[in-house]
Amino acid sequence: MYKPVPVKVKAKSIILSVVAILVAVAAILSVHVVNSASPPQIIIASPSTLLYSPNLPLWNPVASSGSFNKYWGQTVDVYESLAMYNDLNGQFYPVLAANWTYIPQNNTFIIHLRKGLYWFNGTATIPFTAWDVWANIILEVLTSGQYWPALNNSDIGVLLRQVRVVDNYTLELTNMSLWSPIMEIYILNQANAVETPYPVWKPILEKVLSMNSTERSTFIQNNLTRMLLPYWGISPWYLTYVSSSYIQTSLEPSNLLSEWYQVFPYASWNYYNPSIVVYYVGGSSQAIAALESGSANYAGMALSPQQITALKSAGFFVYVAPGFSDFGISINPLVYPWNMTQVRQALAYVINRTEAVLAWAPLYEPQWNAVPTPPYTLYTYPKSVLSVVYNYTVNWTKAAQLLQSAGLYKKGNQWYLPNGTPLTLNIVVPNYSQDWITILTVVANQLTEFGIPTHVIAIDGATFWGSYFWQGSWIASSMFVATPMTGYYGTWHFYMWPWWVIPQINMVPNWWTSPYGWWPFQWPNGTCTPVTLFNHEDIVCVNSTYGYFSPFNWTLYGTRWSGPGTPEYELLTKILFAWWEYYIPVLPVGASLSAVMEFKQGLADVNWVLNCLPFTTQQVLLNGGSVIDGLHGFSPILFGVFAPTGQVPPLAQAIANGSLWTKTPQFATFIGLPNPDASIQSCVASYFHIPYTPVTTTTSTTTTTTTTTTTTTTTTTTTPVTTTSTTTSTTTTTTTTTTTAVSTVTSTATVTSTVTSTVASTTTAVSTVTVTKPVISTALVVGIVVIVIVIAAVAAIIALRRR
Repeated sequence: MYKPVPVKVKAKSIILSVVAILVAVAAILSVHVVNSASPPQIIIASPSTLLYSPNLPLWNPVASSGSFNKYWGQTVDVYESLAMYNDLNGQFYPVLAANWTYIPQNNTFIIHLRKGLYWFNGTATIPFTAWDVWANIILEVLTSGQYWPALNNSDIGVLLRQVRVVDNYTLELTNMSLWSPIMEIYILNQANAVETPYPVWKPILEKVLSMNSTERSTFIQNNLTRMLLPYWGISPWYLTYVSSSYIQTSLEPSNLLSEWYQVFPYASWNYYNPSIVVYYVGGSSQAIAALESGSANYAGMALSPQQITALKSAGFFVYVAPGFSDFGISINPLVYPWNMTQVRQALAYVINRTEAVLAWAPLYEPQWNAVPTPPYTLYTYPKSVLSVVYNYTVNWTKAAQLLQSAGLYKKGNQWYLPNGTPLTLNIVVPNYSQDWITILTVVANQLTEFGIPTHVIAIDGATFWGSYFWQGSWIASSMFVATPMTGYYGTWHFYMWPWWVIPQINMVPNWWTSPYGWWPFQWPNGTCTPVTLFNHEDIVCVNSTYGYFSPFNWTLYGTRWSGPGTPEYELLTKILFAWWEYYIPVLPVGASLSAVMEFKQGLADVNWVLNCLPFTTQQVLLNGGSVIDGLHGFSPILFGVFAPTGQVPPLAQAIANGSLWTKTPQFATFIGLPNPDASIQSCVASYFHIPYTPVTTTTSTTTTTTTTTTTTTTTTTTTPVTTTSTTTSTTTTTTTTTTTAVSTVTSTATVTSTVTSTVASTTTAVSTVTVTKPVISTALVVGIVVIVIVIAAVAAIIALRRR
């Protein structure tokens, strides 16, 4: 028989039920909080494929093929360079090197290395010393002739006297036959990285150095470049897995990682899972599919405008940045009438580049001048260089006058050669370059409308690059204008090997000895003055208005003996720009922009960089691979730009509180912020709703390169360190930080943060280091939730009692 429950008992049951439900909710919420505090993992979808086999010389940096090294396109970012060089402002930043000194009396370059860094393979360590760098340089000279002509590559005795270990942390390169700022860049990072420790090379080098030249050459070709070497890395990350489908790297144990904070003081790697995975999926469409399916959350690949739109709509951030290259139309100068400067200049005045690049918006900017550098880098060039740069804006009247001056005439809507032959043009393009095909189709329509019927012909890409282009059997073809051309301080890349982007040179047999090795030249004002640099003629003049330019002398002699900042380098750049504007070997059409970074919303927020920081700094922080020589690793994390949405990245904090300038002025100069700027501080602080501290002192440009006049050097050589040790570490770190504002910003919130970091690791060859770094203690959050629940329960009881 049913018995009614007394009201008080029912109320108690209800209260208990409510409390039970709220406790269950609390349990669920606490699980959610713990999960949300787990640091996100960066999983990269690479559109390329990975050549991998255990039988390949994966870790042999001088291997002819199949290695994960700087020459053959397979890169594993577990190495670092001696220094990084910013092509946009000419600044260095020390990495493995602490500082360096140049002594001009005997062309001696002394490199002082950082102490406390170690090679690591997952289980053991080897101290990083000058012997590692010594072995790397010696082998690069012997196997590929690096550093020529500064270092001798034909006489081992001379080479060993030129490259010498002073002590375990000092290397001396002395009595070099050449010194220039270019050589400094080469030595510090053009070889890109030190990739194998000396103890691995030692027995091999002893054998190589004991051979005569014939034996050595044979051994290098047949043995050295095919050797299977063990893996060792020197980087904040080390390799934990590699296969043909993916690579995984993990942060080093805390005792090793602490030294890397001295190199990268604002690194944000602890905001993320310590392991980064790179999947090699084989193509852009597969990479996009991986992003959209959630199996990857980051990519760095070129995209079409349609793909950019699709990814944005799927919840991805896409960063479109300068590609630091441009493309245009290469005109064959050996075929009449295209061998006439006036005819090529006429084409330059016909083309409406703004209309053309709109066909592939937003990935190209119009390029109105005919110089081999994108328009967004012109600000880096000296005024004397810019004085020879002018724009070929649309001017059909001027174009017609130029054609008429060359003897051509127009009848109806058709231009004719003097013999009555209609002037037509075919532009050959590789068939996979849909962007070039699309843009040049617009150009072809413009030329046709002007009276030069033009067609775009797409041919197989392998045929185009493999034979067709180099044979010179075409009249016009698509072509890169110059790449990379990252501004005045990076133009030397192009200087070293300009031939493939000046295709006319390649089409002339024995061009370096034939009359065709000299090309017509005038300064923009219509004059000619001879130029001789380093005892070789770069410009010869027939008369006061007309002369010839020698790309061979200019490249081989001039650029190797000069460098950014020297008067010779500036003059060489001016000559190149003047010749390009006059002769137009390749007619620029558009400067590339490229989707260089795609990631899932929430993984990071880089809009603060785009909103608040100048162009140079944006490129260094977000597009570092394009503008920094010697950069290895994931620069947005190394430089402290990335942090999950809702958190303030370390670099943003340093800008706001001023420590970027007061504590790390050299890094500030390197990234393009040499002096404190209150407006930048205010912008960053306002973006993140944090206070900022204006820095009123001016920080001068900092460099690690010094020059001394002393000629005294030590002759003491220290025995190389070869000790190998096993590393096991357990480290617990607790840091409490309180930031107080001293100025008013848009948001006046005061930030007080307590960050607890706990790291416990025992490393093995395939170990994964787990780092937990919640920004707010999960226990604190759960405690708050429980308090709220209890308050709610008490409120319910009071309410029932009032009944």
